[in-house]
Amino acid sequence: MRAEDQKAILAIALHAAFADGAKDDREREEVRRIAESLASASPAIDLRALYQDVLLKRFGLGQAVSALSDEGLRHYAYEMALGVCEADGRTTAAERRFLDELKASLGLGNEKAGAIERELDPFVAATSTVTASDAGSDNAQLDQSILNYALLNGALELLPQSWASMVIIPLQIKMVYGIGQAHGVVLVLRETYQSLLGPARDLQTRYLPQIEQKAATLDAGQVMAMIRGRQGSPA
Repeated sequence: MRAEDQKAILAIALHAAFADGAKDDREREEVRRIAESLASASPAIDLRALYQDVLLKRFGLGQAVSALSDEGLRHYAYEMALGVCEADGRTTAAERRFLDELKASLGLGNEKAGAIERELDPFVAATSTVTASDAGSDNAQLDQSILNYALLNGALELLPQSWASMVIIPLQIKMVYGIGQAHGVVLVLRETYQSLLGPARDLQTRYLPQIEQKAATLDAGQVMAMIRGRQGSPA
């Protein structure tokens, strides 16, 4: 995959991560800081510049789409955007509008886009089965969302680094922003962000053995099947 294609797909994924309304300038600043801390994961792309271009609308969705002349890459871009929007097990109205706009821009049509969405649905449903005992509470839903992100990001680490980075970076940004929203905090405040690290370490301690056990059973083919919604049986 060309660097131009990687940049376009990552830009589309970033647009997807912001689709649910990161409007506050202070919140945007914190998300920018997180993206900069992850920039080394994708050395072929200036992630800081790309993040700012997307955030400041210098690299719009239409520009990113027009850079993808290959139909297969357009399908892949929609899959990645859909995966980002559905990573927490739900799609907001704003994310749905974004996906509809992206679908039209990519020229996929309802039939092709619907097929992609049906392929991804089994994976979203599968990750949603890992729940806390009190699934109706906000804390249980947040725990489930974090675990879903961890399982998906852990599986993506088995892919070649340039492919994994395109999805992991926006997923991590979306996860941290979602945690901040759930706690009603302004993420730009360093002390507020630090207050999230304690619960995050606790969740890591509780869930890391499950994640390691799950990831150990997967090969690269099964990871791609999970991402595309065709989850294979672990060996």
